Amino acid sequence: MLDRMKRLLASPRFPWMAAALAVLLFLPALNVGFMMDDYVQRVTNERGIQIVPRPSWDLFRFVGPDRAEFALSRDRGEVPWWAPPTYKLAFFRPLSGLWAWVDYRCFPDDARLMHAENILLFAAMALLAGLLYRRLLPETWVAGLAALLFAWDDAHSFVVVWISNRNAILAGVFGLLTLWLHDRAHRDGARVAAIFAPFALALGLLAGEAAVATLGYLAAYALFLDDRAPRERLRSMAPFAFVTLAWAVIYKVRGYGTSGSGFYVDPGGEPGTFVFAVVKRLPILLLGQFGLPPADLWPQTVEPRVLPLVVVTALLAGLALIFARVIRKDRTCQFFATGMLLSLVPVCATWPNDRLLLFSGFGAFGLIATFLSRAYAVEKPGPRFSARTVAGVMILVHVVLAPLLLPLRVWAVGTMLHEYVVAGERTLPIVVGATLVVVNAPDPLVPGMAGAKRYYEEINGKPLTLRLRQLTVVATGDEIVERIDDHTLSLSASEGIFHDPFSQVFRSPSMLFHKGDIASVAGMRAEIMDAGEDGIPRRIQFHFDAPLDDPTTVWVTWVHQGFVPFKLPAPGEKVTVPGANFLEALTGQKP
Repeated sequence: MLDRMKRLLASPRFPWMAAALAVLLFLPALNVGFMMDDYVQRVTNERGIQIVPRPSWDLFRFVGPDRAEFALSRDRGEVPWWAPPTYKLAFFRPLSGLWAWVDYRCFPDDARLMHAENILLFAAMALLAGLLYRRLLPETWVAGLAALLFAWDDAHSFVVVWISNRNAILAGVFGLLTLWLHDRAHRDGARVAAIFAPFALALGLLAGEAAVATLGYLAAYALFLDDRAPRERLRSMAPFAFVTLAWAVIYKVRGYGTSGSGFYVDPGGEPGTFVFAVVKRLPILLLGQFGLPPADLWPQTVEPRVLPLVVVTALLAGLALIFARVIRKDRTCQFFATGMLLSLVPVCATWPNDRLLLFSGFGAFGLIATFLSRAYAVEKPGPRFSARTVAGVMILVHVVLAPLLLPLRVWAVGTMLHEYVVAGERTLPIVVGATLVVVNAPDPLVPGMAGAKRYYEEINGKPLTLRLRQLTVVATGDEIVERIDDHTLSLSASEGIFHDPFSQVFRSPSMLFHKGDIASVAGMRAEIMDAGEDGIPRRIQFHFDAPLDDPTTVWVTWVHQGFVPFKLPAPGEKVTVPGANFLEALTGQKP
């Protein structure tokens, strides 16, 4: 039986078979529909709603460096009032933006076709991974095993099921194509491959910033697989360095990058913060890559605690020691391990999540497949026990559980995030020519996404107004709303306001709130009346130019799994608003 499985894994057709299997396991994604940013992209492409007109391919420039654009974004409510004046969120992804523009022009309402594109694109990446494993690993059945593990890794569920995240898959396809061409140029002397490899990297970078991870594998290749003189190795890396430098210059000159956000860190603009983020996030991503729990679970706390990080780091150190005992002196494994680690460094610029493990998965599964092929051949009593124990865990997680969890995670994640926005849209009032004020919500994104869905699907010619005001995000405990006068509300929460990870999308936790801070947007002024030593507001006062009872203002708040009308208290009186927990809003289960 085992010999038959090895022959199947060693078949030259097996990379194609693994890619086909990935397609089958991802089929549940076809019924998921749109979710999250997909609705915003639909509106942007179909309705042409843009603060500042820009090319169709520039879909991922949310807030550019133009401060007038930023002010307009805050006035319309696309960026909440608490975003700092330096806030910027702009990604250079022209290939991905152009592809999305074509989709929304040709079949804007057919999410199935867009999901099918993502699935086939990932299948292409899985195929390239399988072909590369066959070139790099000496035993073809081990290469087949690595291809299989990569193709059905359940960590890839989120990145494939999310239409707007196609940029990462496209960057992954071009990244692995770059490695395949580079290896052909080195091993086979293929001059055409040497010419086209830098072009493949350029296309990857134009697809998305994730392609920077390719450089980690190219550096690892030069260190461990390239047997030429050091000068020749450097010369072979020069075209890739030139392409990356040109891309970085364009990125910088055109004003792309992030600023003022805690969810995203700009490595070039905030090097110290980025290094600290790598120290915190790299162990979490590595643990998610090798086993459980998924990295997705960590963003539910604002900051990872020291003790869990120490435990995770100790587990990873022990795992590295056991792997090293089995596959030491194997230069191919050194390539996989180094490439995996270096590929994870760039993605530490954002919150840990399994969707960030596409590139690292290539190195990880080359490493794991080799380890599994040798773990049971270890002869020394101590290392033999530890190696076989770890191998058993790896088999359980990546061979037994992964193909079972993949379609389940595709369906569960896709359905929850789709229904979350649908519930928000379904419970929003129809607002025409008015301002929608959201007193509280589970996160700062769902009001805008739900509004985008309502705006796109409104068919009576009276679209939802784009003027949105979200006052607070209070996830735990209760919020007290006091009406000071006809124009002023005071909102307070004993456990803090914006004490949730998603509020950091719009403001870095290093930018502390202080008593007396004031932020003004069109028609409203917010003043921090009380803030703790941690810089988290406890009470905020909102003054509106128009009376609170003005008929052009519609008030709602989030309760359990949807928006409900909010009845303003009488002057001098207070009402209690329950906290809007994100997990409860997403799953319907109270924490």
